Amino acid sequence: MSANFRIIETFDGYYLKVTGKVDLNLLSQELKRHNLDVDISKIMREVVNARAGQEILLQAKPEESGGKIIITVAPGKMSALLTLNIRPGEKVALDEVFQKLKEKQVVHGVNLERIKTLVNLKRPAFREIIATGNPPEPGLDASIDYVYQPPELDPVRVEDGFAYEPGHIIQVREGDVVARKTPATLGVFGCNVLGEIVHPLPGRNLEFKVGHSVTVQGNTALAGRDGAVKWEESVLHITDLNIIEDDLQTGAIAAGGMVLVLGNVGPGTHIQARDDVEIRGTLEGGTVISANGSVFVKGGITGGSQVKAPGNVEAPFIEESTVAAGRNLVIDDYIFDSSLSVGRAVYFKTVKEYRPANRQKKSTDPDRKQALEEATADVPAPARMKQISRAMKALEREIKTFISQFTNLSGREESRQELREQMARYSKRVNSLHHLRQERQNLINKTGGRGLGLPGLLANVGVEFHTRYEEFLLERPVTNATAFYNHLRNKVVFIGKEADL
Repeated sequence: MSANFRIIETFDGYYLKVTGKVDLNLLSQELKRHNLDVDISKIMREVVNARAGQEILLQAKPEESGGKIIITVAPGKMSALLTLNIRPGEKVALDEVFQKLKEKQVVHGVNLERIKTLVNLKRPAFREIIATGNPPEPGLDASIDYVYQPPELDPVRVEDGFAYEPGHIIQVREGDVVARKTPATLGVFGCNVLGEIVHPLPGRNLEFKVGHSVTVQGNTALAGRDGAVKWEESVLHITDLNIIEDDLQTGAIAAGGMVLVLGNVGPGTHIQARDDVEIRGTLEGGTVISANGSVFVKGGITGGSQVKAPGNVEAPFIEESTVAAGRNLVIDDYIFDSSLSVGRAVYFKTVKEYRPANRQKKSTDPDRKQALEEATADVPAPARMKQISRAMKALEREIKTFISQFTNLSGREESRQELREQMARYSKRVNSLHHLRQERQNLINKTGGRGLGLPGLLANVGVEFHTRYEEFLLERPVTNATAFYNHLRNKVVFIGKEADL
């Protein structure tokens, strides 16, 4: 096959299929390779003026002759055909057919039973298949299984909501496997009816998409040193990881890679990193800046902290702080009296619902599930169901009261501290309510709803807990922003002096 044309062999001849502007020099080379004696000057005008898809006869094959028994080898040599030019009732000797096969060098895949049947019918036959080759089986392409996947910074839409896995730093040790390759296969060789070996098309090889500090050993990619996983345009690298084992109360840290603080970060501290920063505790009054990555604060941002990152900033809550996220701001609970600048969107952890397990993006936290089972192991399911129902009703009354109080407290300077405390308590109540709902659904799934009263009869069996995020755009930076998720109305509410969205 060459650019813009293809030479095709058929039973009656060789054709040129034009797919574009034909290079006559390349065509001349291909004709020689196919041992075709064609004068290009005689077909040049037809080739130059041909439309895409048009077929031009290059050389006709001589008509098959040979009397009453004709053996034809099909183009590609993967089948042989028998033609019997006889009168009805005329006998044909089986040995004569075998002699013709020998003359045509057909030695593989001959169907003796089919030949006997055609001969015994004593009637004409036209190009009946009497031998077939074994076509080659193409090789399988290589595949690579990466142990870690690039982070998805935008929550993924699922129907009318968003699912999301909160971000974190992935720590690796030297020698840890980061990717494995299943190599391409050569395929299975074939054989045509002339007994010639036909080579398969080998599978396509793939190269690891890995870079700095990743070592490739055969079909395995390993971390070349201790550090953290980082992606640059889908290429996996191992970057520096600075780990602070305890709380960081004072001082400044400047890191060329990522920073992981296992404790809290206190007032007056300053962290500046080239890549991601993760704080497992609370950030209170400190400054955190990422030059190229994201910032994940697991315990919340409070106390006049300043956070800036070109990627995401993620935290359960933000209180009286300044946050600038170049991409998204992802919040679990609430925002109180803070200055915000967001490049793309704000995502609030909102609706927690139940869906069939096979549509679940991520499974229930196994530690939480185990804790729920241990806490209720000694309580009969019907009794626990009643306890859950009573507790849920009490929490729903409290949540309704909190929401009404927010309206009264917002905008009053003397009530700022009270509003902040109320929002923190509100978030805890809402989370407790969802945990109870999850426990109730686990009981229903476990018992099939039997013996649990009306809630067990009405609820669906075999569904799991599912969390969604709600997106809303922050069109310009705002100050004094306070926001929370109104559990009763299923929407995010912004209040404050300059919360104009």
